[in-house]
Amino acid sequence: MSCDNPEDYVSHLPIHQDGSCNGLQHYSALGRDQSGAMAVNVLPSDTPRDVYSEVAALVEQWRAADAAKGNETAKLLEGQITRKVVKQTVMTTVYGVTRFGAQAQIKSHLADQYPNLTASQLKLCSHYISETLFKTLGICSLPGQKYRTADPGSSPCHLGC
Repeated sequence: MSCDNPEDYVSHLPIHQDGSCNGLQHYSALGRDQSGAMAVNVLPSDTPRDVYSEVAALVEQWRAADAAKGNETAKLLEGQITRKVVKQTVMTTVYGVTRFGAQAQIKSHLADQYPNLTASQLKLCSHYISETLFKTLGICSLPGQKYRTADPGSSPCHLGC
């Protein structure tokens, strides 16, 4: 096939484009949430944002404060709150992951990353991280947070999401 101007050619081939936490992108767009849209790269920015790293940093702040207060599990988790540990749970909150499901996700990631943790330590640590992560998500205004927790019909598009 020939084309005089390749820039004018429309191929109709699908192009793979990965998003930044697609569920949160949809919520921020539906809710017209500008700060959320910035957090998940829906709106242009000078530098790409990474919502998973931002949430991990917030969870780490809670962990450090709890460790300073003497919480033994928080002390054990020093240096173990990573993007990878929180990513799946942050991503699946928009799909309704439960605290039990979140704990299982986190436990799996901790077991892979830190094989020296005992079974009881894994249970304590995954419970601590999942509870802290949900506490963090409740206050950090992730995109669409108010629509996921609001009464049906309160979304700007009245979808009851």
